[in-house]
Amino acid sequence: MRKHPVVFVASLCFLLLHPFLKTSFGEEADAKLLLKNRFTLQGLIAIGFERNPKLKSEKVRWRATIERFPQVTAFEDPEIGIDTWNIPTDFALDETRNTIYWISQKFPFPGKLEIKGEIVSKEIKKAKFQYERATRDVIADLKESYFELCYLDQSIKIVQQNKALAAKLAQISATEHSKNVTTLNDVLKAQAQLGQLDNDLVLLRELRIAQIAHINSLLDFPPSQAMGSPRNLVFLPFHWELNQLYEMARQHQQELKIHGIEIEKFEKGVELAEKEYSPDFRLTMKWFENNGIQQNQGLGVLFGVKVPIWFEKNNARVQQAKNNLKAVKFEKKNRENETFSRINQVYFKIKNSERLVKLYKESLIPQSLKSLEIAESWYRDRKGTYSSLLEARSVWLNFSLAYQRALTDYFQNQSQLEKLLGVGLKSSIRKETK
Repeated sequence: MRKHPVVFVASLCFLLLHPFLKTSFGEEADAKLLLKNRFTLQGLIAIGFERNPKLKSEKVRWRATIERFPQVTAFEDPEIGIDTWNIPTDFALDETRNTIYWISQKFPFPGKLEIKGEIVSKEIKKAKFQYERATRDVIADLKESYFELCYLDQSIKIVQQNKALAAKLAQISATEHSKNVTTLNDVLKAQAQLGQLDNDLVLLRELRIAQIAHINSLLDFPPSQAMGSPRNLVFLPFHWELNQLYEMARQHQQELKIHGIEIEKFEKGVELAEKEYSPDFRLTMKWFENNGIQQNQGLGVLFGVKVPIWFEKNNARVQQAKNNLKAVKFEKKNRENETFSRINQVYFKIKNSERLVKLYKESLIPQSLKSLEIAESWYRDRKGTYSSLLEARSVWLNFSLAYQRALTDYFQNQSQLEKLLGVGLKSSIRKETK
């Protein structure tokens, strides 16, 4: 039987695409080496595409669905048999009066197998979209983890810098306290802040270990697999409008595509249910061998028809198929509404993070840094207090960490948006630096 075009194209995709991906994304031997150095988001995604077990599972399911097509479009297997008649009471089979050898084949009404093949073709497309959805989800998860790792690394650097400064200030306060220049309270404050920074570093490093373990799970590496540092990210403004995002989701989101394929599939299901009003056929060929009569051999033909006379059953089958079709149409509309609502929420988070990034970078951090410089100058000139210096340093530290958090939220929210859209926003998200 001629292979259906959809099955042919799907099979061709596997034959052509798999070697290309293998070559493009590299071998397993290069993956661990890559992660030991300063690695990029693109490199991380490439390894995940090659190694993630979920993607491998969905790819195999896609292949398995393709194999269903020749099963549903082929005729049922024929039946063969032997009938014997008038067997003597002593069971001497060589004296049997009649022996009949037969073969029987069932033929469905024209069009039924074609519709079944079209239904499986829809399932093949659905499996393809499910594979794309799994790919999208893995990429989004890797992106969020990558951005979180960037945040943790940058935060560790900031805290380490502040710890060095706090240690210096604590030493100065202790020295000046011995000269009665500062109070014991100032010394205790300096030591307390130094202790807090030590605790912050421990927490950040533990969070980094947990984040690396999560990335390793996505890459199918052991949890303790060593990993280098991600490259830094450069902020780029977000320029997409809500109406553009809604339209992109309509066109690209895998869940909406799956619901669309389900609608087409259930439309074919209605056609198939209506075909059940039509009869199926059976053709049986028989060869007779007779003993004790003049016509000792002969050929017989039996033609049968399955008559669908139980209309109530058939009507219920058609109505069930139509109800299933209505249900999946409502499900698609509900999914679309939920998607637009979620896009709106994430869009607000992106714009809010964008405002915060600009506020911290262009205003708050420069101002706090200037205040810290003034506080240090005043303290050296004995015009300001040690407490004011500690407070200025604390404000600068908090703003610096808040900036990194806002920047990470900005990238992670865009990753969530890409997941909702089913397509990347390459032109608006990021550039990586060494």
